[in-house]
Amino acid sequence: MIDFLQIAHQYAADILSGAIPSCAETKAAIERARRDHARTDDAWAYRFDEGRALRACRFISNLRHVKSSISTKAGEKIVLLPWNVWLLTELYGWVRKDTGARRWKKAWVQVGKGNGKSTLAGCIAAYDAFVMGEGGADVLCAASQREQATIVLDSARSMLLRDKEMCKKLGLEVLARQIVQRGTQSKMRALPAKATSVEGVQPSLAILDEVHAARGRELYDTLSTACAKRASGLMLMVTTAGNDSSGLGYEMSEFVSSLLNQECEADTFFALVYGTDPKDEWDNPLSWQKANPSWGVSVDPVALEAEAKTAKLMPGARNAFRIFHLSEWLANGADNTFLDFNAVRACYDKDLCEDDFKEQHAVFGCDLASKLDLCSVVRVHARKKDRDTHFYVFSTNWMPSQAVANSNVAALRTWVETGQLVVTPGAVTNQDDVEEEIFQQWNKCKPRDMNYDPAQATMMMTHLKNRTGDYDSFIEVTQFNRNMTDGMNLLQEIVADGRLHTNSPILLWCLSNLRAQHGGLHFVWPVRPRDRQLKIDAAVALVMALKSVVACPLEETPSPYVSRGVILLDPNYRWKCAYPSCEVLTNRGDFCKAHTDPKDIYGTAYMGGN
Repeated sequence: MIDFLQIAHQYAADILSGAIPSCAETKAAIERARRDHARTDDAWAYRFDEGRALRACRFISNLRHVKSSISTKAGEKIVLLPWNVWLLTELYGWVRKDTGARRWKKAWVQVGKGNGKSTLAGCIAAYDAFVMGEGGADVLCAASQREQATIVLDSARSMLLRDKEMCKKLGLEVLARQIVQRGTQSKMRALPAKATSVEGVQPSLAILDEVHAARGRELYDTLSTACAKRASGLMLMVTTAGNDSSGLGYEMSEFVSSLLNQECEADTFFALVYGTDPKDEWDNPLSWQKANPSWGVSVDPVALEAEAKTAKLMPGARNAFRIFHLSEWLANGADNTFLDFNAVRACYDKDLCEDDFKEQHAVFGCDLASKLDLCSVVRVHARKKDRDTHFYVFSTNWMPSQAVANSNVAALRTWVETGQLVVTPGAVTNQDDVEEEIFQQWNKCKPRDMNYDPAQATMMMTHLKNRTGDYDSFIEVTQFNRNMTDGMNLLQEIVADGRLHTNSPILLWCLSNLRAQHGGLHFVWPVRPRDRQLKIDAAVALVMALKSVVACPLEETPSPYVSRGVILLDPNYRWKCAYPSCEVLTNRGDFCKAHTDPKDIYGTAYMGGN
């Protein structure tokens, strides 16, 4: 008889010793489990039931493969891989001491494409519904699309249809849209991708497949609430990584990272993540093995190598390779993003405290909006660290309640709840609230200047000039390419060097959404993504603030505008065309009429052009 507990134990040992290549989060999941097994105190509410763990493994190992792979054939009995065994024993072995109900209320499994996660989910669903012993079990298979939800159900249906004897023994009726066990009134079914379809049910197990594709969090919230109605209710989420850094999947992955890194506690949340580490090279075969625990079984090394070769030649294919095969989250598919997503994530410092920067010099950036976009204000401080200047950014953001309600960006609601996003009632941002917040922040530090886009801001800035008395410290930054280039270049530099620090997830989101357009000899300016739901306003405000830092380093005070005043250029001054060797004079220092042809290699000169 197979000793599944020994297999699980050896797998854990091999992960921690490095015998099996794995990322830090996989190791953290194993170490978390080891700490739990080592607990013996009476206050610990859970115990490990070996019998329950073995029962799940034995049942699933008697099911049969539906599809052939490089090492298995359809119709053969399933041979559980070591990572499958470890997952199943941990998922089913833990129970409450007092009631015997299972420990876990939610479970997150993230793994690269092709590792058999949907098949394993189908096995778990069949066991949970018809073998575990939950009377009147109701197992739901859900996803953002109905077709995806039926994959798990169809996997279970196909496995059971291959074993008529098992169906007869368990009293199962395998129907077109569900599987029923009349004797216990248990069933397994797939649901449409609408939250309303779940209302009124009390699932014993809800499987949410491919969470990365979820648009909004309504389905997740409804399933989570429904599972909580049962003492042993479990919500199992299985997914690859994705390309939406504002969606539910990314939000959940960030929480899981915090959980595995012991930054928070959740004793009823199970987490297992396979992926790569931030410094791993995407085209290194060792990285491929880390993210694919079914390496050499359902994941073909030869096929993956061929895809990697294609990905080296095609940037679009490269991003898909990193997302689906390496389980790496990329903001919006990393489609022409200006900043590296992992470098942006590394800028987050949750412990950054505004009180540590009171009475210190700062520059401000402000990008106002009224209806659909974020209204963003950033405050930038600088400190020397190891001879390099590091920048510490605090961001305040507003949005009308109507815009939040109409948005499909799941993270907006979370930021509202955590106070990161300030919501003003109605369809228009209350500019008076924004003005008051800027005034309060202005008085908490030693402000050098406020850099703002004059669009929609003239009246507010006039008020602030009068209230602060710092008339020369408010600087208009019209968003032409020549005004944004210095700030964009400095932003790219400090993000890549790890010298930007912020505690604002909204700013990080805007930075990950930021696109850039290039023109002329050296001009670069920010542009928004095609999807208008993806905002860049806080990033634009930061670019304007950094423009001031380039003009005069922040540690050098006072502001040159205060010491020498504002220098007004001759309105009749003429600039040379930005095209190389062109001597034609222009009004704005951009391109002359002869060099604005879209077919010209330098493209369009203004921010609005595409």
